[in-house]
Amino acid sequence: MGLKGVDPSAAENWMESTKRILQQLDCTPRECLICVVSLLQGEAYLWWESVVRHLPENQITWDLFQKEFQKKYIGEMYIEDKKQEFLMLQQGDMSVIDCEREFSRLSRYASEFIPTEVDSCKRFLRGLRDEIKVQLVSHRITELVDLIERAKMVEQVLGLDKKTEVVKPTGKRTGTTSSNPQPKRPKESQGGWRSSFRSDRGGRSRGRQTTVSTGSVRGHSREIEIPDCQHCGKKHRGECWKLTRGCFRCGSTDHFIRDCPKADSTAPVTS
Repeated sequence: MGLKGVDPSAAENWMESTKRILQQLDCTPRECLICVVSLLQGEAYLWWESVVRHLPENQITWDLFQKEFQKKYIGEMYIEDKKQEFLMLQQGDMSVIDCEREFSRLSRYASEFIPTEVDSCKRFLRGLRDEIKVQLVSHRITELVDLIERAKMVEQVLGLDKKTEVVKPTGKRTGTTSSNPQPKRPKESQGGWRSSFRSDRGGRSRGRQTTVSTGSVRGHSREIEIPDCQHCGKKHRGECWKLTRGCFRCGSTDHFIRDCPKADSTAPVTS
């Protein structure tokens, strides 16, 4: 591990992962020191050599390495920032599980503020959402595991573990609102533009046919209104004058058509 120009968080992660491996291997403090030093390369190895150059053998320990490594590659400012982050930790929009994860990650930088389990419970409870906190504050829970489990149950009962989903409108055009929706386009029939073309032509043809047939019906209606008389063979309304023996020109029963005083009229008599 060269660690040249490395970010403090990356150096910290390397150190933490290395410590977990050594713990799993059940290494002694002396073995931990030997293993970690063997992983150093380049600038990091030269740094360690400068640290131990003038120290007696009995002072070169695993604890010394961790302390010096933190000062060199992590830095006091980084530790101080993480400490403030822990002190300001609030649940906010996080779930209880996520809040617990952040609490555990940051608590190692501020061990002086949570020296006991009770202090950890107080600090964690202080950062929870008010809806959850009010349900737990009176129980005076002294074990962090118990507090976290109860906080999870309260969160579930209150429905705070369900995130609200924002439904975005689909197909909404710019400048329109829900109160003034755009008209829906008619669905096209299967067959694409060919069906549309045939449908359009058929519609225009049917329109012309409708016009013609309507005129025929109307003309036929006018013929039906004045039927041919079965007595005289002419078209007229009312009773046939042939039956009444009336004049076929004026309808008078006092004379016949040959004696009609309106014989000079040129207008044809149809009724």
